[in-house]
Amino acid sequence: MKSTISTVIEQFQHLRHLRILSATLVLVDSNLHELAKAAKIGHLQAIQILDLTANHDITDSGWRNFFLTLDGMPDLKELTLSRLYTHSLQPGDSTVRAFVQCVSRLRSLMKIVMFGWLLDTEHLTMFNKMKEQHPQSKCLSIMWKWALPFAPVIQDGAP
Repeated sequence: MKSTISTVIEQFQHLRHLRILSATLVLVDSNLHELAKAAKIGHLQAIQILDLTANHDITDSGWRNFFLTLDGMPDLKELTLSRLYTHSLQPGDSTVRAFVQCVSRLRSLMKIVMFGWLLDTEHLTMFNKMKEQHPQSKCLSIMWKWALPFAPVIQDGAP
């Protein structure tokens, strides 16, 4: 599927009423950038839910380029970028800055799910500062911490 995703992205120009788009386990940096460019030129204007879960082959720079390019999605309400806990991503500061700028352009966005992204206090401060100016500031939420049904046991050293 990864080899044919570019062909699928080209077809979005004919699917102007598409409301939900899920691309799980199929994207790499180049396809992700193609997706952002398709959105920017207006091919994904009706999308309300964008789910890009478990695309573990996307690098930090791939996400940064995606966030810098993504625009033209006036109806987007939910964005899911989660990764499995075994494939966590420590985003660079420039990627987080690009993410925050991207979210500020997505005026209808209310829910962001980023499990598996290792965000630090500085990153969250940057997000919260932007959130104050966002049109959906009262309901815009970001979920990024895994919730465990038990207390984790961390051991130092070999068993």
